[in-house]
Amino acid sequence: MKYPAIRLLIAFWALLLFAAPGAVFPEPAPPEAAEAARAGLAPFLQSIPASDLEGYGFGPGDKLEEAGLGEPFQLYTITPQALLAAGPETTVGSLLSPTGTWFFPVELEGVPKNILTVAETDGAWAAVGIGKAGLAREFSAVRKQWSPSGNQPRLVAVFQASAYFFTLPGLDDYNFTPLSFDGFGFAPGLKSGPGYPDTVELSQVMENLKAAVAENLKSQGF
Repeated sequence: MKYPAIRLLIAFWALLLFAAPGAVFPEPAPPEAAEAARAGLAPFLQSIPASDLEGYGFGPGDKLEEAGLGEPFQLYTITPQALLAAGPETTVGSLLSPTGTWFFPVELEGVPKNILTVAETDGAWAAVGIGKAGLAREFSAVRKQWSPSGNQPRLVAVFQASAYFFTLPGLDDYNFTPLSFDGFGFAPGLKSGPGYPDTVELSQVMENLKAAVAENLKSQGF
């Protein structure tokens, strides 16, 4: 019984030894969240209308019963208060707050099709929705671009601007790149190509992002 444990320890130290400088390892989802995702996958797949499979990322002939879960990632956000108070030297990390929600890519033959959303409510984890096919494809491309170099992208939603961004904590604390889908999104002109090989600085989007959030709050009477 001792030898498997020793091999596991050796593998762990080898991973640390040969990891890229500044590498950031993936955040593990809470075991309860992973269990909720496994339990909720089949029921949510079965709830997809046959007439709307394309809207969920599936193509003709796809066998939904063979779909599985990919590597999950946590969803972060920036509160309006934190964003509107941010200055030129504010770091991205100081703005982020975890939402308590995890996204599990739904994959078929290794290809992300959509996302199963798992959230904690009143201390209990449950799958609460399925969809976001465009986000699944886009964030998968980001991961493929940046993960091999030891960078683990974090997904950030700014709800009041209806926008998604990603940041690479292992790169620096100022990159904050907007995601766009088929030419739509926050500042789609800043997209450098598939997988976003070049990142965007927070300072490049701060002014317009603040304006969008402030306008949203004003429309709601805040």
